[in-house]
Amino acid sequence: MNIDSTQQLSILLFGGIVKVTEKEYIGKVKTGKNKDQDRFRNVTKEVYIKGLGLTPQDRWKTAKEGIYQTNEKIIGVIAKANKGDASEICKLILKIRGLSKAISTYYNSTEELTYDCDNCVHQQYVQVFLPTGRLSCTGINAQNQPKPPSKVTQHFVSRYDNGCITIVDYRALEPRVEAENSQDPQLIDDVNNDRDPHCKHLALAEHKSYDEVVELVKSSSVWDSKRSKIKGFTFSNQYLASNYTMSQNSGLSIIEIEQIVEARKLEYPKLYQWHENNEKEVEAKGFYRNMLGREFYFKKYPGKYHYQKPSYSKNEISNYKSQGTGWDVAGIMIGRFWREKALHNRDKYVMINTIHDNLMLDCREEYLEQAKVDLKMLENWKEVCYELFKYKWIVNIKVDIKYGKSWYDCF
Repeated sequence: MNIDSTQQLSILLFGGIVKVTEKEYIGKVKTGKNKDQDRFRNVTKEVYIKGLGLTPQDRWKTAKEGIYQTNEKIIGVIAKANKGDASEICKLILKIRGLSKAISTYYNSTEELTYDCDNCVHQQYVQVFLPTGRLSCTGINAQNQPKPPSKVTQHFVSRYDNGCITIVDYRALEPRVEAENSQDPQLIDDVNNDRDPHCKHLALAEHKSYDEVVELVKSSSVWDSKRSKIKGFTFSNQYLASNYTMSQNSGLSIIEIEQIVEARKLEYPKLYQWHENNEKEVEAKGFYRNMLGREFYFKKYPGKYHYQKPSYSKNEISNYKSQGTGWDVAGIMIGRFWREKALHNRDKYVMINTIHDNLMLDCREEYLEQAKVDLKMLENWKEVCYELFKYKWIVNIKVDIKYGKSWYDCF
């Protein structure tokens, strides 16, 4: 069977009706050279296949009657909710899909970017395509590589003998930009003190103090599991996903999601007011300007139904301002690093990739410590921001530096 076929996989998991063509005997040939040979005709019949006999949820229905969605999230839910053959088959399906995607999307495509002259991957970047201003790639995207447990990134290694792949990662850049944009005092306090957002959301959900939850997570596997579960909410909420999507990504019920969102609104009132003001500004002018003078323009989308007027996307309005201003920070500082450090130290390390707001170096082993010192200049955003824009940035900007023999080791 084709495990990428929604219909075939739905029938395997939940059962369903399939059309089968069979040959039906209709007698002997009475005349001619084929006299007395058997005659058949093709007959299409509907046959019910029981499959694994699992019970689907109503929200998994598709437009085709009796056929249900079978994407990775749903297969994962089924694997966790069932035992025995059903769970093992779903895990096997996910594994096969993962391997198939790794081969077609990552291994084969990256091989096309590898030049024989130096055995290095050569990507082409574009700076004027994404609305947030981030760098994107033409065609195959070398920035988009799967995180562990996938082993795809193990194949990205240094060009130097005993060299190191080194990554500098802006720490929670978008929440820090949100804090700066909104000037919410509690959010500023949280990010400046590096409070874990997952523990913070767990504290809000459980009506406990942040410090108490941190200690519980450290000492209890049950609470550590709760923190892992709520990560789906944290990441989805960052992009203003719907309550349904946050529920799907976290495994929490809609009611639990609504309670956390309400608690978050009370914790960060100026943040939510900022989101509302963004929408009003764009609705009035079609664009807004951030504190650095950059203007973000938006387009209206047709309504889902004929009676609905075209409207702006709320997600785009808030996300682009956070992502775009985040790239203002990262792009300017990476450019400075290139001009002031990397350009003059190509015998020690070379810049080889950016991954959204992060930077990757290929470094000779003996110069690793110098590279780490040089990379710390990326934290000097406050001084650079005031120098270029005369804006006094409040929120701390920090970076984390990781290194290893391959890209895989940096995760």
